[in-house]
Amino acid sequence: MVSASLEDLAERSVDFTALRLYWTDGNKAIRAAIRRHAGDAAPFQRCQVHKIFNAAEHVPVEKRDGAINPDAAASLREGTEKTLTVIELRLPRLLRRSLSTTNGLE
Repeated sequence: MVSASLEDLAERSVDFTALRLYWTDGNKAIRAAIRRHAGDAAPFQRCQVHKIFNAAEHVPVEKRDGAINPDAAASLREGTEKTLTVIELRLPRLLRRSLSTTNGLE
């Protein structure tokens, strides 16, 4: 379904070779479809807020103030480079903050 939507956009003259930031959740199928259409012109930004929540879920509530947990550490390592894209692109602070989450209410 994602590929079909992207193909429709391409037919409507969206140039997927143009460098643009793709702001996504952790869904690998969505990222793969975008990568197929945009190739190297597709830097991704994943939701930093959800990444933190996902890692915290691996640690019992009573131990979250300093516990070292291998599962939480693994969760943070997975996809971390895609949560730092807005920093690597040196976007302005307010824009970085806005793009740190896929949920505008957070």
